Amino acid sequence: MHVARLLNGPVIASSFSRLVIDPTRGEDASTLLMKLYDSTIIRATRHADGTEQGRRLDAYDRPYNQALTQLAAWPDAAILSPVTSGLPIRYLGDLPGDSIDRHATLPRRPGVVVELRNDLIAGEEAQSGWRNDWHRCCSGL
Repeated sequence: MHVARLLNGPVIASSFSRLVIDPTRGEDASTLLMKLYDSTIIRATRHADGTEQGRRLDAYDRPYNQALTQLAAWPDAAILSPVTSGLPIRYLGDLPGDSIDRHATLPRRPGVVVELRNDLIAGEEAQSGWRNDWHRCCSGL
């Protein structure tokens, strides 16, 4: 929320963990419902079936992505940037059907995926530093 205030722009924030459902993934992605994360079995998702996946899509994923669709339709929408935190993995943000593909790439809108390593934003000082860096990067957009 601090970054949105710094940039004087809107923000759409999920109120759920990506371990419930990952709204940045496509609806048919194998990682939409994580059953294992950082060598830990996710008990609430371990036995999730198609019915449970559909329930989570309706309750969490689709409303989140609908809000992104509405925001991206604004005439002065400059850039779409999903910001998430997680483990240090390589992800280029170019998976067909994922959030950046649906809301930026396909409609030819500027977009960037920002994945912050958990260990680099563990404390308030680190988070503040990241917010200020992101503000400097985006101020001219």
